[in-house]
Amino acid sequence: MPTQWECFEENKDLYYAALRRTQGTFKAHKPNWEPWTLFFLRCLKKQKDNLAAKIEREKILAQSLPEHPYRYCVCCGSANG
Repeated sequence: MPTQWECFEENKDLYYAALRRTQGTFKAHKPNWEPWTLFFLRCLKKQKDNLAAKIEREKILAQSLPEHPYRYCVCCGSANG
């Protein structure tokens, strides 16, 4: 699962383009943070979506495990019981 930093690495061209657009406005009276902020938020959403999908897969896996008082919970990493 990609981390936030891997999202930056995978999209270097977009990252640097957004960064350059934002940096180009620093001397202006009101810098435009939107290009870089949008890139950052898109990476954050991608990471959130990947984590949500992983949680759903873990829930399905946990439901398929046999009932046992000391069943290990794959969702939270603890033993029940």
